[in-house]
Amino acid sequence: MQYPQLYLNSNEEIQNVIINLGTTCFTKMFLGKTDDEIIALCSQSNSKVIEEMYEKEILFLKNRIDDNFINHQNELTKNTKNILQSKQNEINELETKIIIIKKEFENTFEEKITSEKKLYESEISKMQLIIHNLEEKNTELQKDKNDKQNAIDTWVGQRKFNNNTEQGIVGEKIIDDIVNKGLSYDKKATIEDSSQVGGSGDRIIKYESGDNCMVEVKKKGVITKEDIDQYTTHVKKDFEENKCQMALFVSLETQQIPKIGNSPILHLENNIGYIGLHAGLTIDEKKLRIESALHEMYERYTNKENKSEINNDNSVYEDLLEMKIAKKEECENNVKKFTKKLELSEKKYTFSKQDLNNFHKKIIKNKIIVNEKYIDEKMYIEDLIERIKDYKFVEQLKKQTFKKIIIKEMNLNALESKFINKKIKYSDVN
Repeated sequence: MQYPQLYLNSNEEIQNVIINLGTTCFTKMFLGKTDDEIIALCSQSNSKVIEEMYEKEILFLKNRIDDNFINHQNELTKNTKNILQSKQNEINELETKIIIIKKEFENTFEEKITSEKKLYESEISKMQLIIHNLEEKNTELQKDKNDKQNAIDTWVGQRKFNNNTEQGIVGEKIIDDIVNKGLSYDKKATIEDSSQVGGSGDRIIKYESGDNCMVEVKKKGVITKEDIDQYTTHVKKDFEENKCQMALFVSLETQQIPKIGNSPILHLENNIGYIGLHAGLTIDEKKLRIESALHEMYERYTNKENKSEINNDNSVYEDLLEMKIAKKEECENNVKKFTKKLELSEKKYTFSKQDLNNFHKKIIKNKIIVNEKYIDEKMYIEDLIERIKDYKFVEQLKKQTFKKIIIKEMNLNALESKFINKKIKYSDVN
């Protein structure tokens, strides 16, 4: 058999390709046919048999490819629809979960807000109760302090006065009480107010014997030289006018007297006396000392008292003075104790007030809505004003319409709107 010219003209490698290609085509075209069938097909005179066989096979392969493509396309479409449906199902499921979670969150948030609100209201009530109790305790302690002070004032003499006139009246009343009660050495003695007479002392004591004693009283912590000069002027005038034969200067709050010194006993010269009393003495003790000084002056003037009696009298009063001073110190210690208690309560009150303010700030910062009666209105309004100043308004704030603009653009709640309408002025936010 003669080889095709193409085969003969080709090199060895191409010849191998032709052989392999021909073998493959032979196997593909004549698979399942007998040798006789193969020879019969290839021996026909029609040279197009093999070409037709190729075209038939190509058509078969093309149809098969088309069928495979359509099937594959249908399968892709089906799979795509399945995937889209699956994804849509997942989306629907996720949307359902989101709705459930959102609802749970809203319920939880609402419960938390309600819980926090109740907690804040409870804490505010507790704070207000503490403050109320502290205020009551403070008032009670202040009243107790005032009562103690009044008791001490009664015991040792009033220490504070609204003015000099009130202070003078208290001093002069002591002399009135001494004489009106009845002097031990002259029950019929009377007293006359001479404070309104220019150039005279505060009081004139008129004895049954016809003798008179002018008394000038000073209730002040420091006796000045001017006080003594004024007393000397009054004495000179009264002696010259024969209004009195004796005169006594009484210092109720200090023993230190200019030109006389610091002495608890009567200083007497030419019927002119001076006596300084310790500030710690009680009113009754001061009355006893003054009456004793008046008695001594009267007895010396009338030559009825001897020196030993006077000395004995002084010794008795010095013992009494020591006892009364001890009682006064005891009262002062009690005052100090109550003062410390008052200071402690005031500190507690200040701390509770600061704690409450911080709590109010926390409520405002977290925008917690509580009963209006619990809020600190001043603090709330100050915070609202600051928020208004920081807010960027679309519409310009004008004096006539600024309230409506603020409420509308800031979406304020009812309480905030109330403050805007009633408590906040245009000048506050500009």
